[in-house]
Amino acid sequence: YANMAPVAAIVLLVATAAIVPYRREPAGKALMAYLLLACGLVVSNAMELVLPPGESAELFVKLQYVAFAYIPVAWLSFCLRYSGWITYTRKGLLAVAIAGPAPIVLATFTNDLHGLLWQRVDWIEAGGLSVMRPEDGPGCWVVAASSWTLSGFGAALVCRSYVSGERLYYRQSRWMLAGAILPGAFNLVHVFRLAPALPKDFTPIGFALSGLCFIFAIYFHKLLWIMPVARSVLLQRLDLVIVVLDIHVAIVYHNEMAYDLLEIPSISVGKDAATFPRLKSVLLAARDGSGGDAPSRTGTIESGGRRVSFSVQENESNTRMTTIIVRDVTEETRLREEMERIKGEFINREKLAT
Repeated sequence: YANMAPVAAIVLLVATAAIVPYRREPAGKALMAYLLLACGLVVSNAMELVLPPGESAELFVKLQYVAFAYIPVAWLSFCLRYSGWITYTRKGLLAVAIAGPAPIVLATFTNDLHGLLWQRVDWIEAGGLSVMRPEDGPGCWVVAASSWTLSGFGAALVCRSYVSGERLYYRQSRWMLAGAILPGAFNLVHVFRLAPALPKDFTPIGFALSGLCFIFAIYFHKLLWIMPVARSVLLQRLDLVIVVLDIHVAIVYHNEMAYDLLEIPSISVGKDAATFPRLKSVLLAARDGSGGDAPSRTGTIESGGRRVSFSVQENESNTRMTTIIVRDVTEETRLREEMERIKGEFINREKLAT
C-alpha cells in the first residue's frame, strides 16, 4: 500500500485537474469534490501507515472518517446532476449536504468519550509501518450503512441512465458504474476479512481506480460535454404549459408552468379539469373553435389578464389521452399590435403627403 498510495494520489489529482475547465458546471463541482475527498482519504491513509502508533497516526485515522462521511454525499450530488434530476445548485440542498455528515465528524473527534465508532484500538506493526485495527462500535455500522446506501442510490441513478439512455450514454455509464463499484468491492474485502493476509484497508485504492475510470469517461466519452437529461426534468423546465387529460377529463400530468398560466396547483393529478376555471376556458374555446371532434385544435384566448395560445391534441389510440399545450403570447401580441399601429400611421402619413 505504501508504494501504491503516491500513484493513487497522483491519479486522483490528475483526474481533478481534468475537470478544472468545467468547474463552473454543477456536475463538475460535485465530481471535483468527490475526487479531492478521495485524494485526502488516500493521503491520510498513507500517513496512518508511515507514522508510529500514537495520537498523530490516530488523527489521520479520524480524518479518514471525515472523508468517508462526505464522499457518498459528493458522489450522490454528482449522480443527481449527471442524470439530470438536479440542474442547478440549490442553497438548501447544499446546506443539507454540508450539515448532514456533520454528526459523523463530531462523533469521530469525540469518540474517546462515547466509543460509538470504535471501542478499542490495536496496532499491527511490520517493517517500520503500522496499521490501526479498531474494534468497531455500534455507530460504525450505522455510518457504513448510511454511506453505502447513498453511494448505492447514486449508482442506481447511473445505472438507470445506462438502461434508459441513448447509445452514446452507454459507454459513459459503463465507466461510471465501474468507478462506483470498485471502492465498494475493495471495502467489502476489508470489512468481511475476505483477504486475511491483507490487514490494511485498500478502499482508498478503489477510489483511485474510480478516478481513473472517470478520466476515461471524461476524455474518451465526453462525460462533462454530454450528459443524459431526465425527460421529466426537461418537461418541467419548458417555458410553456403541458397538461395531459385521460378519457374522463381528469388530469394525469402537468408541469410547473401550469400553475403560472392556468393556476393548477402542484398536486392536481387525478382531479377533474373542469375544477380549474382557466383550464376549463381553454377546453371550451378549443371545442367551440373546432366545430366538432377535430383531433387537433388551436387558438388564442384571454386568460387571467394574459393572451395565451393553446393547442389541444387528442390521441386516437386506445388510451384516448388529450394533450394540452398553452403558451403565453401576451408580449408577442402586444408587439404585433404595435407594429400594425405604426404601419397604419405611416400609411396615413403617406396619404396625407400625397
